[in-house]
Amino acid sequence: MQSAALSLILQLNKAIQNMSYVNPKESPYSQFSTVANADLTDRLGFIRRTYFHLAGAVIALILIEYALMTMFSNQLETFTQFAFGQQYGWLVVLGAFIGVSWLAEHWARSS
Repeated sequence: MQSAALSLILQLNKAIQNMSYVNPKESPYSQFSTVANADLTDRLGFIRRTYFHLAGAVIALILIEYALMTMFSNQLETFTQFAFGQQYGWLVVLGAFIGVSWLAEHWARSS
């Protein structure tokens, strides 16, 4: 048993040593510089744009949620009664999420 584990560790070590890593100078992304290497004004602009984008996304999410909850309040009440009112209701909801996720991944990986 121990020799099999040791053999597996040695094989993994050999595989790791034989891995070829991309030379950073040969990478297709080497022509771009990072924000960390940019000037102060460029970094400030990047941070401002990033956080304004994040704030806009949060505000958009809040507005969409508000619109959905006001337009579909009756359906949400029915769903809530189903999910929390029955013994296995929430398990059905989680199972549906798992099933839809599996189906979407299956479709995405098929060519």
